[in-house]
Amino acid sequence: MRSPGLGKQWNDNAVAQLDEPARKEAIRFSMYRVLFDLGIRTDWLSGSEYHKIVRIPADLSSDRAYADLVSTFRDLGATLLKAEVSAKGDKKTIVVGYGGERLFEMTLVEDQKLVRVGGKIAVVIDDFGYSFKPRIHEFLDLNPTISISILPGLDYSEEIALAAAERGLDILLHMPMEPEGDEFPRYDYMLRTRLKDKEIRSRLRKAIKSVPLAKGMNNHMGSLATIDTRLMEIVMQELKRSNCFFLDSMTNANSVGYTIAKRVSLPCEKNDLFLDAIAEEPFIRSQVNRLAELAVKHGSAIGIGHPEQLTLEVLKSEMPKLEKKGFKFVSIAELVKQEN
Repeated sequence: MRSPGLGKQWNDNAVAQLDEPARKEAIRFSMYRVLFDLGIRTDWLSGSEYHKIVRIPADLSSDRAYADLVSTFRDLGATLLKAEVSAKGDKKTIVVGYGGERLFEMTLVEDQKLVRVGGKIAVVIDDFGYSFKPRIHEFLDLNPTISISILPGLDYSEEIALAAAERGLDILLHMPMEPEGDEFPRYDYMLRTRLKDKEIRSRLRKAIKSVPLAKGMNNHMGSLATIDTRLMEIVMQELKRSNCFFLDSMTNANSVGYTIAKRVSLPCEKNDLFLDAIAEEPFIRSQVNRLAELAVKHGSAIGIGHPEQLTLEVLKSEMPKLEKKGFKFVSIAELVKQEN
């Protein structure tokens, strides 16, 4: 039997509604919730139901694990019948009870050979420049590793770039590029396949100047432009001239941008997924978790989102959880530098 609400954040009302057997079960299961939230793997647990031995990896403070466990047990009404630390400080023992009854014992053992495999995650938020309403400020203050991609030539492009720079955020030029089909918004700086070489260079140079302090560029739309070899070769030459890296947004799976950037030795990376292609909270949350899975598998992952309220709320909620599990959020420039 699984206790009501197990695996979710406990609150006073939920705890108060549990009868004694359910509360004891909740206390026992809560240890797993805390440990797994900290990135502890199941194969780092051993012992019996009544004496669990937990190996704590080198990149996680055993004090942190101890504090989180004790706090959770107390929230559920448990008591600590015993709490002691070894002479070397590398082992912590907790005996947990309820109503005077001993429930189980835990020993936290520091193991310097273990490291949580979290991986690095870079989050880029596109489409800045249209407005500077309060939500935009919230994105700028969300996390110091968030990277901001700004469309050129809009009313607030330069103001947002300067505000982002004041916060130490990485800034990208979000370059409008021609998509497939005939119906799409026209931008003054848009790079189109029918343009001559000189005009492509001119538009890109003006766009770079319009977004101060941009360290790199990623494409806005561009499902047609990014499969055009001539156009993309010119783009990479200009980015190299301007000392900017290239992030391929991958709006077309057949994009040649990343390949050409590699060919000309331009620092570059590719987007792994769009966080909010569907504007629904469960989808965005699942995409953030999928991004984490990719970071575990490949060592790093990049996700692109947009400055919408749902995206903001999910990132506010999920980023601290992933950091707690051992994932490291980094700026896109740091990740590009590392990978190149």
